[in-house]
Amino acid sequence: MENSAESYKKKVSLKNMEYTRFIGIRYALALLFFANLNWFVSLIVSKSPLLFIPLLLLMYITLPIYEQIRLYGNKETSLKHIKKYFTIQLIVNILLLALSLFSSFYRMAFPFMATSLQGFIGIVFVLILGTLIVATSLRKLVKIHNKKDRLYKEVLKYKKALKVSE
Repeated sequence: MENSAESYKKKVSLKNMEYTRFIGIRYALALLFFANLNWFVSLIVSKSPLLFIPLLLLMYITLPIYEQIRLYGNKETSLKHIKKYFTIQLIVNILLLALSLFSSFYRMAFPFMATSLQGFIGIVFVLILGTLIVATSLRKLVKIHNKKDRLYKEVLKYKKALKVSE
């Protein structure tokens, strides 16, 4: 009986270790969800006509979140919804950066920010930071898919120590 319990612990430990490979992706999704939620609420309060942008991003992010949750018991690493969401978010961030140069768009997209240079720099900083997070996440997804990520090597070492096969 003790051997069965030990075997179960090893399997759960290995599953948790494999799931940990995606921790950066989970945090990036959570950060983007709350950033878009905050932006959406701010646009509702200010009655901006552009509130559909964060609303669509919030609606679509539900699929990547579900895909991430489902990943715990599944070894599939294609994660097509997560890749698609990050690509869409990247495009939106780049477009927002470019269009923010026009003051009329800036006021509609970010009415809660001052129209001063400091407000503009703050928005540009946040958009660049978001773009870097998304780009880094996409690069990490490629590494995970190709099994070139650092944590995959640790999982292999752990499997070898446990004498577990794929």
